[in-house]
Amino acid sequence: MIDEVLGWDASRVVKRPRITEIMVNGPDNIYVEKKGRLTLSDLSFTSTEQLMNVIDALFHRSAEG
Repeated sequence: MIDEVLGWDASRVVKRPRITEIMVNGPDNIYVEKKGRLTLSDLSFTSTEQLMNVIDALFHRSAEG
């Protein structure tokens, strides 16, 4: 379900118990925090448009309840 909403292989990061935060600073600039340390992830969105679609989907899902 996570991958369907986000449109990328996010589940391999989100499901890791030691990951405490994911920060997206652009389509190819995704950081993960693990054990209090930030590292640049190898994940990326295919485009700014895909990233904006994910933001829109997350916003609408949170608004639904």
